[in-house]
Amino acid sequence: MDIDVVETDNPTGTAPFTAAPCPIAWNETFINKVHINYPYRGVDPEEQSLEDFTYRKYLDTLWLPNSVAPLEELIHELRRVHELETKDSSSTSPLFTLVEPILLDSKTIRQKYTVNLLGALQSLEASGEPEIEESMARYSWSLEKDKSQNLLQWLELFWKRDIQIQILLILLLISLPNRPKLKKKRKQPQPPTLEDSLGRLLDTLQTISLDEPEPIETKDGDAEGGWATEYCEKVIAPL
Repeated sequence: MDIDVVETDNPTGTAPFTAAPCPIAWNETFINKVHINYPYRGVDPEEQSLEDFTYRKYLDTLWLPNSVAPLEELIHELRRVHELETKDSSSTSPLFTLVEPILLDSKTIRQKYTVNLLGALQSLEASGEPEIEESMARYSWSLEKDKSQNLLQWLELFWKRDIQIQILLILLLISLPNRPKLKKKRKQPQPPTLEDSLGRLLDTLQTISLDEPEPIETKDGDAEGGWATEYCEKVIAPL
């Protein structure tokens, strides 16, 4: 679905976006079948707070098929929030506050998929009221056609995608002016800088790429890079 930007005074802090009509005339039966368990079904983005809108964009990009929520579109959407919500060139972008709760380090991301979500999804039913991300993971698994792979193998795909998203989010914040200073909490070590966090995530990306198959030579003599190479060339480079 394409998103058009409209200017607004936005006194309520809701997301300043208006959804454009979908150019594809989807069959209503198909829409109902695909969307019936979508956790955000019936939730209008224009009625969400900026915090909820930002988190929703993260979850959609992570858990929905790339054809529906392309990885490369995430930063463009968040930049619109920056452009519309930053008062002037001397102001600090609200994205620093909006994105911070989403940022995860490599260790936390790994635990998220190998322990937290794996344990939750192995239960046939959610216990109590599930977190929104658990609901999104269950929804994504319901769309998976290849059920021959085990849950851990399947979740590994999203672990890799989350690494990609985290790198993009940090690159976005680094590119913004007037970065707020890091606040050290009492009796806690100094939090890592964005550059430090980026370096560690890139190290993880490199480690993952070493486990990928060797590049395949095409009939034209060109080498098709692996997963990490394609990410760098097609997503990061154009930014």
